[in-house]
Order: sequence, then C-alpha cells, then structure tokens
Amino acid sequence: MVLKRFLSIFLVLACLAEDVFSAEPIEVHLYSYETSLDSRPEAYRKEWRYMTYATEGQFRILQRDFDPRSFDRWAKKLSAVRPDMTIDEVKDALKPKRMGGLVQTGSGIVGYFELDDAYFVWGLFSGEKLKEMPKRPLAMTYGVHLEKNLK
Repeated sequence: MVLKRFLSIFLVLACLAEDVFSAEPIEVHLYSYETSLDSRPEAYRKEWRYMTYATEGQFRILQRDFDPRSFDRWAKKLSAVRPDMTIDEVKDALKPKRMGGLVQTGSGIVGYFELDDAYFVWGLFSGEKLKEMPKRPLAMTYGVHLEKNLK
C-alpha cells in the first residue's frame, strides 16, 4: 500500500518535472482584467469561451476599430454553414481571420475559428464532417495586461 502510494506520488512529480524542466518555454499570461469588444448578451454563451491577450494600448485600438454591425454580418455568414461540411468548406464559407485550433474530444473534434478581433465560433466535427455549429458569433474574451508578453 505504501509502495503503491509512493509510486503514484513519484509519477505525478515526474510528470510535473517534465513540464517544468522541458526545453520549450511555458507561456504564462498575467493580466489585469478580462473584457470583450462586444458586451451584448446575444454574443455570449457561458459554456463557450475563447480567450486571447492584449496590452491596454492594443485593446484601445481594437475598441476604436470595433463595428457592432459585424455581429449581424457574421450571423449571416454562419447561416450559410450546413451540417456535413468539411473543415475546409467551413473555412471557405466563413473566411475567418485565422483558425484558432482543433481539440480532440470524446464526441469528435472541436474547431475554433477566430472570425475577427471581436468574435469566434466553434464547430463540432465528427470525422471530417460538421455536426454542430452555433448560428451566432460569440464574443472573444480578452485578458488585458500592461506588459506585451509575459513568460
């Protein structure tokens, strides 16, 4: 029993040490507050969140350039997305700013699409085909901090 507990603790520490002493730097973001460009309730779903980071100066520029009408433009583009589209077909239909990443889950692959500086959307893909995607864009959350890149 004691040996089993010791081995469990040793494995946890070994995994932690691998992360701490890896050759790759670990990026850590410290920020002063969280906010978004669009604070309207229709741009939020509490179960979905996509966070990015900006300095206060960068965020002020984003606020200045933000157009609230882009919510409706993205909603119109999202209405053209249909189930059974591939990831590439979704990218062609939406023309997002960038692909935020793909995450393997138990029910498929979740793809995150950064539509512009204010909005993102996710899509659940089974194999290569789209199963589910919201018909409204979701507001991105910004972690706003003073330093440009804290590591």
